[in-house]
Amino acid sequence: MIATTPPVINEAQLNKLGERLFSMFGTYETDRRMLEERWLKNMRQFRGVYDPEVLRLIAADRSKAYPRMTAWTVKGTLARLMQIAFPQSEKNYGIKNSPMPDLEAAQLQQVLDGLVAQKAQGGDPSRVVLQDEEIEKAIAAFAAGKAERMELKVDDDFQEMDYLSLARKVMRSGIVYGAGILKGPLHLKVKARTWKRNPFTGAYTAEEVDKLKPLFEFVPIWSYYPDLTAPSLEAQDGEYERLVMSRAEIQALAARPDFFDDRIDDYLDKHE
Repeated sequence: MIATTPPVINEAQLNKLGERLFSMFGTYETDRRMLEERWLKNMRQFRGVYDPEVLRLIAADRSKAYPRMTAWTVKGTLARLMQIAFPQSEKNYGIKNSPMPDLEAAQLQQVLDGLVAQKAQGGDPSRVVLQDEEIEKAIAAFAAGKAERMELKVDDDFQEMDYLSLARKVMRSGIVYGAGILKGPLHLKVKARTWKRNPFTGAYTAEEVDKLKPLFEFVPIWSYYPDLTAPSLEAQDGEYERLVMSRAEIQALAARPDFFDDRIDDYLDKHE
């Protein structure tokens, strides 16, 4: 077993990084102000609230009722978009193998061994000769089976993460504010079921294993701070997401290997 030495932290460089990240956030926050003004107007219009400058012009003895026509339009548009993007009668996606699928070497060998065993029928496998056409046909059948199982897996993942609700939130944000944000793919470690067969006794035993499940999250537009100087998302220097955490959630970070537990404990001591 090789002993590994923990890396030495350069405090000066670490503090310089923290200062740079804090300064970058200030820039992103300032750059977003103009957009926030527009979002506020959109939000007031959706909620049926007059802008402050309009409200000041309405006399105290006059009605301040606001027709909620925008909210009705948003709800109708959202319902229509969900109907188009996620039809109830059929799935809006499918997984199929390509006409000439490529397999990994181990998978291709599995297909070849299966064909040889099938044609040999207990005879001498070395005398079996396979035609290119039947090999390609067997490869296509193998790939089609994997595509079918992958589609079932995707269906299961979508249902578990309630993807329709996430998509509805993103679309609603896009209609009201002009942008909707879905973060992912992330992963979540969960317990999953599996089984094994004992090669000596033939008995099957149930097992529980750790499994990584795909995860997506809706990010409210108010909590997202992109690099607005970049011409595209890929060209950003960075992006920030505002998270509101309870004291217990911050304390839980101390148990993770990617956080400094002593700094978290010190912060919680100073901030009751």
